[in-house]
Amino acid sequence: MNIYDQLHALAKEIDANVAQVQKVAGDTARQQTRLPIPGGLGSVTVTGGGQLVSVDLDRRGLGATNGAALGRQVVQAIREAESRAMDAKKQRIDAVQRRYD
Repeated sequence: MNIYDQLHALAKEIDANVAQVQKVAGDTARQQTRLPIPGGLGSVTVTGGGQLVSVDLDRRGLGATNGAALGRQVVQAIREAESRAMDAKKQRIDAVQRRYD
């Protein structure tokens, strides 16, 4: 195999790797992560890319908290859901890249 054939084969392999990573990133971005709000106050949902989709409050738990505490708990849940979603995305992409190493 001459150098041009080797370069062409390598370029095809790189293109396949990039396409696979893009597919995994796109698939992951469409997935959603849902986490409970501490204290049984409801749940938050984010996309696989970490974007907030919804905050669902459970009215039954709201009587036991005040606005400031609720705000802190909602923010905590959102940050945790975003972090988990981004970690999962990174793990999936890393798994694809390891196949090509």
